Order: sequence, then structure tokens, then C-alpha cells
Amino acid sequence: MKRVCMACLLLLLLLWTDFAVACDHVDVDGELPVPAQEIQNPTETEPGYYPDMICPICEEIIVPGHVIPSIHEQECQAAGEHLGLVKDPGYPATCTEAGMTDGEHCEYCGKIIVAQEPVPATGHAWGNPAYTWKEDYSQATAVRICAHDGNHREEETVNSTAQTTEATYDAPGRIVYTAVFTHPAFATQNVEVQLPPLEPIQGAYSDATGNFSISGDGTALFTGPTGNSSTVTIPDSVAVNGGQVPVTAIADGAFAQNQQLTTVIIGKNVRTIGKKAFASCLKLKAVKGGVAVIRIRDSAFSGCKALKSFPVMGKLQTLDAASFRGCAKLTKFTLGSAVKSIGKNAFNGCRALKNVTVKTTKLKSGNVKAGAFKGVHSKVTFRCPKKKLKDYQTLFLKRGAPKTSRFK
Repeated sequence: MKRVCMACLLLLLLLWTDFAVACDHVDVDGELPVPAQEIQNPTETEPGYYPDMICPICEEIIVPGHVIPSIHEQECQAAGEHLGLVKDPGYPATCTEAGMTDGEHCEYCGKIIVAQEPVPATGHAWGNPAYTWKEDYSQATAVRICAHDGNHREEETVNSTAQTTEATYDAPGRIVYTAVFTHPAFATQNVEVQLPPLEPIQGAYSDATGNFSISGDGTALFTGPTGNSSTVTIPDSVAVNGGQVPVTAIADGAFAQNQQLTTVIIGKNVRTIGKKAFASCLKLKAVKGGVAVIRIRDSAFSGCKALKSFPVMGKLQTLDAASFRGCAKLTKFTLGSAVKSIGKNAFNGCRALKNVTVKTTKLKSGNVKAGAFKGVHSKVTFRCPKKKLKDYQTLFLKRGAPKTSRFK
């Protein structure tokens, strides 16, 4: 077998390539361009396609392919008009949803005449917030409504806080309610409610703390307890018509012959203890408070045979007649620096009274009455201011103090 020269093969290949490049798209046998693929015939509603025509030798596209209109489209073209023209209605955009423009197409051939276009959502157009309060101002509600769509609304309800300025008899009060919203579009709201000035009440008045008589000058007189408690507190003030009325006095006979009372606590505004206020309270053992008491009237504690403990009343000025007469168990008493008079028989019969502290320097013969210290303990000790020691020794002995009394 003869070998083929490789150089010859290469020469033949180059010659063939040059022939292909120089192709005029018709070969020596008269071949013509052919379709690149099968023709797709149109249907009534779907277009067809005539493919590219290519050279069978160099495969260059000789005639580009093209779409063949559907049969219906050809019929519309032949008629010079669309045979199934249809309007495509659009719809408006909302605050949150996009809309669509009107369009038009041929229902027969399927061609879109006017394409529909999307319309962007408008977004909300919020009006100014409106605020309403609950009838008792405990809650407030804020609402805002969209101008584009009244069904679009934002609402928030919050509890309020209240700051009260109490009314007095001389001036009105007020309550300021405040509602603070969390939504940034809603502002803090305040509403003010006026409280009328208090109307003074005069005459009898009662509550859980006791019975009272309210005077026109805005003070109260304690007239007696409301129950049978063994311990009674005379209040500093009594709540009347939304205000506080100070209790400045205990009425005459307020507790007289009360056989349940063992302890009484006197409020800080009481200035006067009335006549026989506690007379013959046989079980009364202790009196407390009374820091503002100025005067103890006649027989206020007379006959309180069990009374043993009595407070130092730093503002006390006057002890009237028989104020402590017969308080057989009272062991000590302090006459504060404000005391300036002691009535007749004030401590008569206080046989256990063994220690009397005298801080006042205001006592004189004319304002310490007869029998003031008659019947006290035989070995009573009076502790007196040094500069008044001799004067008081002479005075108290004249007013009934035992001759065996000691003065220091």
C-alpha cells in the first residue's frame, strides 16, 4: 500500500476551505439555499414562523426568518380593522394597592391595541388627629382618618393620670388629667376640671372619729365619741365637705361618767379641754398628746380615780378650779413654763401626787387659788426654779400643800 503524503493532505484541505469561503451560495450542481428548520404554520390564534434560509455549503443566512401572523390576525389585516375589539377597564390606585390604566385589545386576533399600565399606590393622606375623653376623664382616645379612604384609620386609647389641687374655703381647686400617647402622630393631651370652693358647714357633724360641732370660723368642737371604745383619739382635724377642719376644743362633759374609757389621745390642734369633759371617768388611766392645750377648764378630770399618767403639756397656761380634784392615783405632774394660774382645789384629793415639777416662773399669790394642793401626798416634792424656790414654798403651803412637803 502506498502512503499518502501528509503535505498533500494539508494542501487539499486548504484548497477546500478557500472554496467554501469564496462560496457564492450556488454549487456546481445548482443547489439553492434551504430552510434552517421546518416551517411552523400559523393556527387560527397562534402565529407561525418561517425560518432563516441558509446556504447549504457555508451555512450563511441568505434570507432571515420571520413571523407569520395567525389566521385571525391575517383576517383582521385583510378587513382593515380588528374584528373583536374589546376595552380593558382599569381600576384606581388605593392608599396601599397599585392601580391600573384602561387598555384595549382585539379578542379575535389577540393583538394588544393599548397596553394597560400600573398606577402606583397613592399612600395615606392623614388628617389632623381628633381627641375624645371618657366621661370621667380616666381615658383619652386619639383618631386620625385618611382623606383618600375613610375606612383607613389609626386609633389609640390610653389611661390618664390626674394631679389634684384641693379646693379650700377661700379658693377653688382643680384636677388636671394628662393622657400620653405612644403613637408619634398623637400629641399629649391635658384637660382641667375646676373644683368649686368648699362651702363651710356649721352645726352638728358626725363621722367615724366622733361627734362634732362645726363653727363658722372653720374650727370644730369635739362633743363626744361615737362608740364605746376603751381608747379614744381626739383627731387633729375632721374631714368636712372635702376639706380638713381642725379640732380645737373638747366640749363640756364630752366624756363625763364614761365607764368604758381607759385611754384618751388628744389631737395636736386641741387648745381647750372643757368643763367636766372627763369628770368621773372611773376607768380612765392614761391621757396622751395635748401638745397645744392652753386651758383645762373646771373639773375637767375631777373624779378620775384611776388616772395615773398625764402628759407634759408645754403650752398649758391655765388649770381651772377642781380640774384634777380626786385623781387619787395621779403620782406626778409637770407645770410647764407657760402656766400662769392654778384654780381653787385644782389638785385637791390627789393623795398619790408625790412629784410636782414646776418650770413656770409666772405664778403669784393672786393666781394660785385656795386649796390648790390640798390633800396631795404628805411627802410631796416640788421641784422649782431656783429663783422662785422660797416664794413658791411659801405660796404652795398657803394653798394647801402639806407642811411635810419638800421643795427643791
